[in-house]
Amino acid sequence: MVEPAGDPLVLKPGDVRVFRARSLTGMALSTDTMSVEWSVTGDVGVIDAKTGEFMAAREVAFGSPKTGTVVATYGKQTKEIPVRVELSEADIKRLNVSWPDGVDLQNVGPGQKIQFSAEGTDLLGNRSVDARMALDCTWSCSPNLGTIDSETGLFTAVTTGDGQNFTGKVTATHGSGPDMLTTSVDVRLALPADLTLDSLSFDFGELGKAETLTIDNLGSETLIWSITSDSPWLTATPASGEGPAEVTVEVDRTGLAGGGYEGTLTIESTGGDATIRCAMDVTTISLIIREAGGSQ
Repeated sequence: MVEPAGDPLVLKPGDVRVFRARSLTGMALSTDTMSVEWSVTGDVGVIDAKTGEFMAAREVAFGSPKTGTVVATYGKQTKEIPVRVELSEADIKRLNVSWPDGVDLQNVGPGQKIQFSAEGTDLLGNRSVDARMALDCTWSCSPNLGTIDSETGLFTAVTTGDGQNFTGKVTATHGSGPDMLTTSVDVRLALPADLTLDSLSFDFGELGKAETLTIDNLGSETLIWSITSDSPWLTATPASGEGPAEVTVEVDRTGLAGGGYEGTLTIESTGGDATIRCAMDVTTISLIIREAGGSQ
């Protein structure tokens, strides 16, 4: 009989072991005319036929172990040792985040839904083959991007932005404590230009001459805008531009008869249109001229 050293083995992908054989009396099995020949069955790895140096298979899927045997042959005698090569959850050292083909994470539209998933890999790049790792992950995202289901990884982008922050991260976390794994992917929102104003009306009263109108853009695309007035006494400077701006709205009472006046500024832009209603009062002063020594 041939008795290889060692017990049945459970190995990790890429593990190396050296098998040796000796007789039942403890003598080495090697002569000038015959020596032990080593081989394997199944796809558990490869072995040097002469030296017995064995390397476990490097590609093993999480949840799908590979099984086989290491076989020692000495003349007509053989001995088989079962070998199992597997990945356990403790072997998962990295998380990889994935998303559907054709989805551009740098061009995510308003309200767009994206199903993220995560798979685990060991240090050799072996991957999980089922959804178990994804189910074990906790998902989060930067608040400015939108929302994500913490269990399923279903992401929904915001429909309107805040005018400033259009980039962020989607993050998957697996485990906790020193064994916690986490990974993130960058996401950029592509939101249409969205016109917003700090005021929709101005009342200049009897003495007011100028007010400041702030134009802002809640989207990530360029906002192009122009302003027109329906009244010659009401002006806006500048009257056109790109992006956020501060516009001076002025009234001119020169030559106007006394009374109340109303006018409208109309803003047309690539992010929507708006109207600003403006009002002012004109007061006339009556002069009374008297002759010296006379009476009224």
